[in-house]
Amino acid sequence: MPNISSHQVIVDYGIALDQMIGGRLEIDPDAQLDGFFIKGQDRVSAVLSLAHFHLEQVTMHDIKHCFKMNDIKPAGLEHLIALGVQCRDLMGNFSIVALGADWRGLGVVGRVPRLTQLKKKRVLGSMYDQVYWSKDYFILGVHKQEPITDKA
Repeated sequence: MPNISSHQVIVDYGIALDQMIGGRLEIDPDAQLDGFFIKGQDRVSAVLSLAHFHLEQVTMHDIKHCFKMNDIKPAGLEHLIALGVQCRDLMGNFSIVALGADWRGLGVVGRVPRLTQLKKKRVLGSMYDQVYWSKDYFILGVHKQEPITDKA
């Protein structure tokens, strides 16, 4: 069973991708972020789950099973950005991937967004989807997401 930590963030679907990032993350020049489709509307409050499987290799089946048992859905690019921007104290020497991102870019092989830390800078990039994930990766999921209503 993995270690799972929870993190509260706000995702604003009403702004463009570059505004979500807002200069607070470095962008890998090979990221191909324009190939990801972000779906959602308005502003939402989300409880994100960060799962770390302490195994040399973990399969997608293992990840899906764990997420299902813990009522977690795979996170998208927007969740990964919100985590990177809003949870500044979280990063260490590991990578976080969002396996629920909707890849619509060129090429047959899918990609997943990845957040890493290099020389104390958070770097947003992407990589090819994997059959197995090593213990070097943390998997991001969404435990709960609710619209933020403005009460007058």
